[in-house]
Amino acid sequence: VKSCELWDALRKFANKDVTRIARIIHEEGPKTLGELRDETELTTNQVNHTLIDMRNVDLVRKIGKRYYLTKYGAVLLNALDEVRKGVTSIPEDLLFKPIPAGKRYEEEISDTYSDSEAENARGALMIV
Repeated sequence: VKSCELWDALRKFANKDVTRIARIIHEEGPKTLGELRDETELTTNQVNHTLIDMRNVDLVRKIGKRYYLTKYGAVLLNALDEVRKGVTSIPEDLLFKPIPAGKRYEEEISDTYSDSEAENARGALMIV
């Protein structure tokens, strides 16, 4: 996979409909356009355009009348879930705090937080 293709696929997940449809297919298995329309409460046109966008970057494949999440799509969806977990587990007051040059993130949290809080934040760093 070329890096530009990877970024094109990752950018698709910024669309909440793409993420929602990918998650439904990933958790429940292959779905028809009508089933996805009913589950998402989007119009047929919206679901169709979303699926076309997803197919164009190989997130889903259509076999017969059903849409399947590709391994590529599942890996990206799972990776984004891990990033989300990692970011949300970092204390908010540290999340956007600049880290001084030459100082690592781990040192910054050790200087600022209790042992258990620092351990949680270090665990989040390992995820991302």
